[in-house]
This record gives sequence, C-alpha cells and structure tokens, in this order.
Amino acid sequence: MEADYAVIGGGVVGLSVAWGLLRRGKRVTVLDGDDGSFRASRGNFGLVWVQSKGMKQPRYASWSQQSAAAWAGFAAELEDGTGRSVGLQQNGGYDLHFSEETLYATVAQYDALKDKLGGNYPYEVLGRNALSREEPHIGPKVAGAILHHQDGHANPLRLLVSLAEDVRRLGGTVLNGKTVTEVSKPDAFKVQCSDGTTVTAAKVVLSAGLGAMELGPKLGFKAPVRPQRGQVLITEKLPKMINRPSLIARQVDEAAFRSAPPMRRSGWTTASRSRACRVWPPRPSPPTRRWPARSWCAAGARCASCRPTGCRSTRKARTCRAPISSPATAASPWPRPMRCSCPTGWKAPRPPLIWRCSVKTDSPFLELADDAPRVRVWFDGQPLDLPAGANLAAALLAAGVQVFRHTAVSGAPRAPFCMMGACYECLVEIGGRVQQACMLEVEEGMKIARPFEAEAGDETL
Repeated sequence: MEADYAVIGGGVVGLSVAWGLLRRGKRVTVLDGDDGSFRASRGNFGLVWVQSKGMKQPRYASWSQQSAAAWAGFAAELEDGTGRSVGLQQNGGYDLHFSEETLYATVAQYDALKDKLGGNYPYEVLGRNALSREEPHIGPKVAGAILHHQDGHANPLRLLVSLAEDVRRLGGTVLNGKTVTEVSKPDAFKVQCSDGTTVTAAKVVLSAGLGAMELGPKLGFKAPVRPQRGQVLITEKLPKMINRPSLIARQVDEAAFRSAPPMRRSGWTTASRSRACRVWPPRPSPPTRRWPARSWCAAGARCASCRPTGCRSTRKARTCRAPISSPATAASPWPRPMRCSCPTGWKAPRPPLIWRCSVKTDSPFLELADDAPRVRVWFDGQPLDLPAGANLAAALLAAGVQVFRHTAVSGAPRAPFCMMGACYECLVEIGGRVQQACMLEVEEGMKIARPFEAEAGDETL
C-alpha cells in the first residue's frame, strides 16, 4: 500500500493532520491502534481555550488565539462534509476563583499579557453578583470569575467521529486495529505493523501519543514524554444549568456534566469532584440525583521538562499544555500535539434497588417493577413485548438482546455501555435512521434492526 503520507495515530490530532493533507490533494493512510491502546482523544475534556495560555510567552498566546479563531470554519466544513455537528460553542469561558485575592492576582497577570498583545485579549472580571446573574446555579463559595470571550468548547467524541468519517469521504484510508512495530527508510518510508500490514509512504507523521517513546527512536529521535494520568468525571443527563464552560466543569451539548481534575503522574483523586461540587452544588431533589455517574481516566503524553500547572486534559510534546483547540490548527501545517488515554469504568455508589424479573429470559439484566402496559415491537424481525415508555436500551437488554450492533472493521459485537448517550455503543436502526437506543423510549410498532450489518467485518473500511 503506497501513500504520500503515513499518519501513525488515529486520534483527534492524527485525523486532523490527515484531513488537512487530504484537502491539499495528498494521498494519506492513517494507522490507528486497537482498543487496548492509550487513547486521550476519547478522554478529552473538549475545551477550545485561550485564557491563561502563554502568560510568559505572548507568541504562544497569540498562536492559541489564531487556533481558536480557526475553529468556526473548521467545524462548519466538517459539518458540511458529514452532516454531523461537533457541538462547537464559542461564547466565552470562565476562570473561576474561590477568593478575591487569587482573582485579582490573576487579573494583574492578564493585564500584563494584554499589553504585550496590543490590547487584543478580550476579557472581563465578574464579581460575585455579576457572576450570579450569568450563572444562577453557581455555588455560594465562588468569589468571582474572569470571563474570556475567545474561549469555548466542543464535543470531543463527536469531533473524533466526524474527522474519521470526513477523512474517508475525502479519499483517505484509515486502517484500524494496527500496531506499528517498525519504521524504516531504505528508500521511501516503510511502516510495518504486527499483523503483517506494510505501508510505504514518502513522509511519515507520528501522532501516536505515548507510542512516540518507542517509535521515536526508529525515526531517529527521542521523544521526552511520559504518562500523565487524569480523569474526566461525567454525570447523567441534567437540565441546562451551566451557560459557559470553565476549567473545572462544563455541560456538553448532550446535557451531561463533565469535570476534569488536575493531571497526576500516578493514582487518582476525588478532589476534583469536591471542587466541582463547590462550584455547582448538587441538589437533593430530582433530576440531579447523584453526581458523578461515571469517570474516565486519561494518560496524557507530557514533556519531561515542564511542570504540572492547573487543570489540563491534554499535553503537547513540544510546547505542553495544548488545549483541544489544537485540531483546528493541526489541520494546517503546525506542530502536532501528542496525547493518549485509557478509559476505565467507575460508578458512584447508588442506593439498593428491588428488582423483579417480568419475563423468563437468558438475559443477566432484570427489570425494575413497572406497571406500564406492554407493547409489541420487532427486533431483527423477532417480536418482543416491552413496557411502553421504558428506556429502549434497557428494555431490550432485559428482554435478552445482548448484541445491538457489530463494528464495521472487525465485526466485534457491541452493546450499551454508558447508558447516557456518550459512548454510541447502543446504536440501532429504526425506520432507516441510526439512533442511540439509550436515548429513545419504547413505542408500539417499532421495527428495530442492527445497523451497518452489511459492512461489519469489512477490513477495507
């Protein structure tokens, strides 16, 4: 297989580089790892962030502004090509403070940076009362905030899906489940994988996160990166409560809360949950119930020469502290950030529930007691009687459906995982439209099918 560029790493950055090269008429092959690989793109916090970047390096601050400004066109072009929105919102973001002393100390630093940027650093200081008007649900312990009008956020999972789809639409080749073991250059670059796949390319782009530690020497350099652990705490879906994102928490377009603690070299922390609850106190009454509902941990590739400062969900190998704004810039000829992650399941304790089995099935899932009437639906042509108005994913699981779809590449079976609209493992086809089963209610007459069955196991995708 020959290409102009071989991109090692199929995360947000690798796909963004491939997307930009394809738009310039290049032939591109992307080599993506398997499900056991570290994947920071799936644990990314999703901020498009400007404030606090380059406090001691105005050029980096200016570069961050350029990157954030490129995001609107970048997102629009992705949506035009795929029909998918990446959930971009750029109406400002907060740097929240629990004391006026830290607030005004930071303002002094911002003022100095604003002077170095010729006044192009649009922010305003919100005291407690002003912040409460902007964010009525803010906690009483928050003293104030800095609102920077160039900040924003996007949905990192939607971004990843859109990039992969548009790279293929533009003619790129994305090979999933490939572990690169060797890179040599007898004439052109020769990239070899553990399963025997070989890609020949004129140039190679390495965007493999922590994989750079092993692959860098094969390309003639050492990558001074090391694992940097962190967590993204995700709640169940909640009513609209946060109008703008912050480094502590944000509410995504799918209505769930996300909170990110500081990155750590090892171990996990509950401090971020405490900090997030100080900013956005949970309510004892529905629909907030408990928070968080799930935690994802991420191991970021980080420079050996930099120190951890503040809450960051990604690390950049050259300049460090790279925000999610990088993909818009990575699609153009700029240095590429490198990152990686490892998802793990974690659930907050929940009160005991009384279960009963309404029908005899081989399913390990049981139904809560429910007096709802049963309605007839069909799953892959088989009739099922499910409780009307129940969550479709839960009802199918309780009825014994254990495989909702198969992956397009390997044909591996998939079933609901997060049950809150974040993982997209519960996709089903209803009336010709592919939808998330966990986001639907059971309705009489539904004709449900497993999507993409004709493509399952197609290694050419």
